[in-house]
Amino acid sequence: MRAELLMIRKRWDHMGLQSGSDLLCEQLANSMSTQSLIINQTNIPQKGIGQRMMERFKIMPKENLWSNQLCSINGIKEIYVFEKAVNLLNKYPDLRLFVSCAEEQLTRRVNNLKPLIKKRIYVLLHQPVVWIENEGDFIRHLNGLGGVFVFSKQMKSYLDQLIDAPIVSIMHGVDMDFFNPGTSQITRNSKSIICVGNWFRDFELLSNCWSHLHQFDQDLKLTLISSSEALKDIWFQKLIQQPNVVHKTGLESIQLLEAYQTSCLHLLPLLDGVANNALVESLATGCPVLTTNTGSVNEYLPQDHFGLAKKGDVEDHYLKTISLLSNSDMRNDIALKQRQFAMNHLSWQNIGQQVMSALA
Repeated sequence: MRAELLMIRKRWDHMGLQSGSDLLCEQLANSMSTQSLIINQTNIPQKGIGQRMMERFKIMPKENLWSNQLCSINGIKEIYVFEKAVNLLNKYPDLRLFVSCAEEQLTRRVNNLKPLIKKRIYVLLHQPVVWIENEGDFIRHLNGLGGVFVFSKQMKSYLDQLIDAPIVSIMHGVDMDFFNPGTSQITRNSKSIICVGNWFRDFELLSNCWSHLHQFDQDLKLTLISSSEALKDIWFQKLIQQPNVVHKTGLESIQLLEAYQTSCLHLLPLLDGVANNALVESLATGCPVLTTNTGSVNEYLPQDHFGLAKKGDVEDHYLKTISLLSNSDMRNDIALKQRQFAMNHLSWQNIGQQVMSALA
């Protein structure tokens, strides 16, 4: 039987198999007939000598995949895969396409498509408002698509006013079987604090906050878990020079899980955000999280959650951190509420059903 749904998929190098929104694609693949174009497994064919000669003497027009670049994070493989997907849409009139990360995988090629083909394309967006506003030409390419999935109600409200396409709000899920609280709660009273990830993280605030926290308790330890990309941030470089700060990169999934399970607090200051793996994994493991109230973050925390601090406010992050470090009962209460919230709202299986209903 021919596939009902074609999916463009990607596994990011800094994520383990249990992390990331590709798990939504796994869920869709388990529930309906699908075909996948996996960017990680794509090789771009080299041009032959004959083709190069014909291009040089202008017998054949020179193709340039980069001319289809739509935004700053388009990669050459992503552009090539979208070309392949369009060819399949043209070949099979009943096929629909699910673009799992439109910011990277959607290209200018979409401009040349007939309206009936565009209606068969559904995309998932990950990035917050500030990213979209900085990529000014990106947004209009969503007009006329079959559907746009976003990870928050706030993003749906924002895009409803800007584009002519159905917007569907879903939650960012998490593998709750893998990311679990574990059996021991004793380690929750350790002196270990973590900060996971680097995309839209406020390392300037974290650096200033850590200076105060180290003065408050010199036994506290901060472990930064991120990709090596974080080293490009000047404030991150300053942060790792401070006392009791360690940077870890390239962790296996089980090591990341252990970090969540054995830390007393996840300090996660943000510049902006919709949802991110670090936040939902913290919720699932019951690792008490203190994060910034920006973007759509508050949609991912229980209503009476203590751990929301004012954007850009070092003192508010610091004082709330001290409150949590000083009150183990509050941390345990938050841990239980977070895990329950994740179980109620962040199941990839339930989210996959919502996506399939919208595709029907």
